[in-house]
Amino acid sequence: MKLLKLSIEGINSFTRKQSINFATLSEKKVYGIFGQTGSGKSTVLDCIFLALYGKIIRTKKPIEFINVNRSDASVVLEFSVTGTKERNSYIVERTFKVNRQSGDVQAGARLVQIFSDGSSQSLAKTVDAVNEHIEKIVGFGAEEFKRCIALPQGEYAKLLQDSSYDKIQIFSKVFGLGKFGQQMFDRLSKKEDECEKKLFFMMVRLRKLAEMMPHSLTKISKN
Repeated sequence: MKLLKLSIEGINSFTRKQSINFATLSEKKVYGIFGQTGSGKSTVLDCIFLALYGKIIRTKKPIEFINVNRSDASVVLEFSVTGTKERNSYIVERTFKVNRQSGDVQAGARLVQIFSDGSSQSLAKTVDAVNEHIEKIVGFGAEEFKRCIALPQGEYAKLLQDSSYDKIQIFSKVFGLGKFGQQMFDRLSKKEDECEKKLFFMMVRLRKLAEMMPHSLTKISKN
């Protein structure tokens, strides 16, 4: 997964629309996000997670991350993922409208795929549908993404203390090791089938020999 562009508006300290072009930044291979306390560094990471999964790690309710001076908020993330034949680009948008009196928040979402020729196709227009598509495209659920990609401050130790099984599952997805595990599983399954067939034929031959033995011994004793 490669981040291309992020737009934030009305979330935490970002009252007005702000955009980050990750495609330009990534030309330098390595880049950092710096700023004073409260300038919005963590919000950038939060909004990547929000765009993908519709929630922010550090808050429990949407009203908590919507700027107090706004009645609406939005986040738009453009990213690409390597497919079986080519890199596929996607734009996911999340919108939030808050009723300050009741505290209710109305959430909306849409997901669009961008093709190499510039054309596009709408994949989903509801929150649930977008969530389902994102998990399939990215290959991570929200909890997995949080633990290995967008790990909150202070929770690194928790990841290290996870069980070996959990860490194997997480890092195999991060580094795409699943395909190698599947290849090994297929090879071992094929080898197991071959061994079982050989064992079957050997057992058949042994039974035949066992059936012939008494008859052969009788002939020897008569002679």
